[in-house]
Amino acid sequence: MKHPHMESVNRAPAHGLCHSIQMGNDMLTPNERTVLQLRFGLGTGDASSGLTLVEIARELSISTQRASQLEASALAKMRAAMRERGIESLEDVL
Repeated sequence: MKHPHMESVNRAPAHGLCHSIQMGNDMLTPNERTVLQLRFGLGTGDASSGLTLVEIARELSISTQRASQLEASALAKMRAAMRERGIESLEDVL
């Protein structure tokens, strides 16, 4: 099953996504930050190394549903932070 956010994220270079994470970093809880780092392989130098929500849930000892909720919340906060700065898409930060 395709993740609804993955298509646009896969098109963006990892450094653009990392920049966006840094922009919203203060808004994210530690758990949200961890989920995004694991989900998208941030900090590994290899964006294709991201984990599935099932793998993240196992690693963090939480339910898959909770991992999904944390991911959705973090992405929503990041989108809001980007909009506040006049950034409409990740392509604007490349």
